[in-house]
Amino acid sequence: MLTPASTTAERAVREMLFRGREQELTALYPRLLVLLDDHWIGMEEGFAAVNKLRSSHFRMTIWASESIMRRLGPKGIAEKTGVDSIIPVGDFTDSFQIEKGCEVIFLPVLNFSILSKLSKLDDAEPFSRAVIQGLCSGKKVAALTAGIDSQLPEWRARELTQPQAMQQRLQEMLRDIKSLGVNMLRMDQISSLSAETTRRKTLITAEDVTLAYKQGERTLNAQGKLVITPLAKDLASQYGMIIHESGHMPG
Repeated sequence: MLTPASTTAERAVREMLFRGREQELTALYPRLLVLLDDHWIGMEEGFAAVNKLRSSHFRMTIWASESIMRRLGPKGIAEKTGVDSIIPVGDFTDSFQIEKGCEVIFLPVLNFSILSKLSKLDDAEPFSRAVIQGLCSGKKVAALTAGIDSQLPEWRARELTQPQAMQQRLQEMLRDIKSLGVNMLRMDQISSLSAETTRRKTLITAEDVTLAYKQGERTLNAQGKLVITPLAKDLASQYGMIIHESGHMPG
């Protein structure tokens, strides 16, 4: 049994088992890039969110900022999150690799700096640039609200509040990034990130096509965005079957 901090080994095993079947692998185990930055109110809720996502089917990699690498180091981050696939921001400055390296981007700690940059479409920093590029490429992007929501326990425990003018400005910036496509989540909504990603894609394999054919079906309906393996396409053509999303008849 793999330990909670063996995400690198777990990912390697999955990719070896699905070698040559990348579409199936991506549909079943989408790649999640965690953009982990520091925050002066604390990180515990962000760490807890990453730990919670560990129980999903994501292949997770953490891209860690310089400040949190200095404070915790790779070992400390792995202990806090349960993820040992960690890349320091200085080793991954070409954010265009994000397009090849993930299907989903998640910010477990949305600090004021990142929020401000995203609201202004400021792509000067690696994290904001990665998010903007991800949105432009149709990636799913989500962020936890803990860093900016003064009603949460992290703020109250430190007896911190936000002046009204600050609250108003934060709400304006939040509306800005929501309009761009960033999904804002509370801690109790984290599981929806995995569920929504799963709903977005339906994998059609050769076994699905063969089973439907043996049952006398000539049309295979599926929910969500389809990912059809090459062999499934060949068999469907051979059997004269039509594959389409439910509610969307082929033209």
